[in-house]
Amino acid sequence: KNKLREAVSEFQGVLAEMPSNQEALQALPDLYTRLGDPSRAAHYYGIQFDKLIDSGDAIKAGAIFSRFLKSFPQPPDRLLRYAMLLQKQNRGAEAIEQFQTAAGLFQQQQRDVEALACYESIALLDPENPARHSVLADFAGKLGHTDLATRSCVRAGQLILARGALERRRQSIHRGRF
Repeated sequence: KNKLREAVSEFQGVLAEMPSNQEALQALPDLYTRLGDPSRAAHYYGIQFDKLIDSGDAIKAGAIFSRFLKSFPQPPDRLLRYAMLLQKQNRGAEAIEQFQTAAGLFQQQQRDVEALACYESIALLDPENPARHSVLADFAGKLGHTDLATRSCVRAGQLILARGALERRRQSIHRGRF
């Protein structure tokens, strides 16, 4: 009946009594959008995203994130979950971007183990990039994960050497030497 503020109050009352009420969780972000309060709408879209991920509805969760949440700062845990969703959907470049943002936020919060997991995921998504393995090696070394640091450092070195050999081969072909 276009009494949007009253509807918001009613739905918030419902959520206070039943925090998982789907109807209220779906109505509140839409109401806040119509009221011109996108940050409050994003808060409820975030709750919706988390619940959809928990229930296994990756398609709806991904749509909500990309449509409503991407333009608002998100907590690193939510970014990590979204990155994992993108990874499962074979959207590697987007997943890397989200993992990197989450890693930075985790480091700011001094949650280094979670940041390390993000860097490891990035290296797995971009396995031929020596810079990714170097970052992982450095960070793992700082945290005392010597096995991971060593493996990552060796992999970065292998990739750099392989690129150097390939470049020398190209140059010799270019000069007419085989």
